[in-house]
Formats: sequence, C-alpha cells, structure tokens
Amino acid sequence: MEEDEIEEEVEEENKEGIEKKIEDEEMEEKEGKEIKEEEIKEERRRRRRRGGGDGEVKEVDKGEGEGDRGG
Repeated sequence: MEEDEIEEEVEEENKEGIEKKIEDEEMEEKEGKEIKEEEIKEERRRRRRRGGGDGEVKEVDKGEGEGDRGG
C-alpha cells in the first residue's frame, strides 16, 4: 500500500511540475509577443519622426506648421 501511495504522490508532483512548466512557457511566450509588439510600435514612431522612407507620414510637433512662420 505504501508504494502505491508514494507512486501516486510522485505522479501528482510530476503532473504539477509539468503544468507549472507549461504555464511558465506560455507566460514567457506572451511576454515575448508583448515586447515584440512594443518594439515594432517604437520603430514605427522612430521612422515617422525621421520622415520614413516608405511613404509614412512625418510626425510634426506643434508650432512647426506653416502658419507659425512669423512674418
């Protein structure tokens, strides 16, 4: 009887360990995607500020429009 109980405990611990590992991997994957999305957004912002080379609209700060040239 004791061997059966020990085997059940070991199996349960292994199952919990595997579930924890899967959860950790899923969390890392999710965080990786979020980081990647943020990097993509930041790169788009940089390109817009530089004027981009692929037809993106240049981001203009307030006060730099044609109406503010003084005269």
